[in-house]
This record gives sequence, C-alpha cells and structure tokens, in this order.
Amino acid sequence: MAKLDTPRALRTVADAAVFVGLLLVAIQIHQATRQAAAAAHQERVNEVDVSLQQYALSSDLPAIYVKLRQSGLESLDTLERERVRSWELARLIRMQGQHHQHRQGFLDEISYRDMLENARRYIDLWDALELETEDRDFLEAVRRSE
Repeated sequence: MAKLDTPRALRTVADAAVFVGLLLVAIQIHQATRQAAAAAHQERVNEVDVSLQQYALSSDLPAIYVKLRQSGLESLDTLERERVRSWELARLIRMQGQHHQHRQGFLDEISYRDMLENARRYIDLWDALELETEDRDFLEAVRRSE
C-alpha cells in the first residue's frame, strides 16, 4: 500500500479551496456589477420620466419651446430665455451623467448611442445659450457622433 503524503495532500486540498473561494468571489463581483448596471439604468429611466412629467405639467415651458422652434432664440424674452437656459442646463447635466456612466461601464452601448443622438439635436442650442461644461470629453463625443 502506498504511503500517503499528508502535507502534499493538505496543500492540494488548500489550493482547491482557494480556487473555489476565488471562483465564488468572481461570481459575486459579476453579479454585483450587473446589479449596479441595472440600478443605474433604472435611475436614468426615472430621471427621464420625472423630467418629461415636469415638462408636460409646466404651464408655459411647452409654449416657449414651440415659440423657440417656430421663431428662433431671438424671439424669446428674457424670462423665456432663462427658462430654456435652465431646462437645457439640466438636460446637459443629465446627459453628461450618462456619458460618465458609459465610461464607467454602467451604460450599455445602445443607450449611450441613443443619448448621443439626442444630444446632437441640442448641441447648437447649448452653444447659442452659451452653456458651459467642465466635461469637454462629453461635448467632443457628441460632436464626433455626427
């Protein structure tokens, strides 16, 4: 009968236990990443939903945007221009947040491309309103997506 090498057998068992432990940690990290991405997506949906509700319930914002589309930025009075400026700044900040989430891996490529396409529709207005941002990478990504 062969003699059992106890230290070697213990090392083999310990190595197997470490491997299984690392595998379980990798699975947990993968699940946590998927959960974080799902939570980030749901947060984006909630933000868009709230902003669309606010726009729809606004007593004058839709009328201001109709005026803007029909007659241009110059047709807006000071108060209307400020309302548009504030609304567009909020839109810009939301989209920058989505850009940041994409860079961190929490926004899928399709959603990111949709956001860039949407941002392209507003970039000229943002320029006309002289909206400033520290995130030059976001604006470059929007312009490159054309």
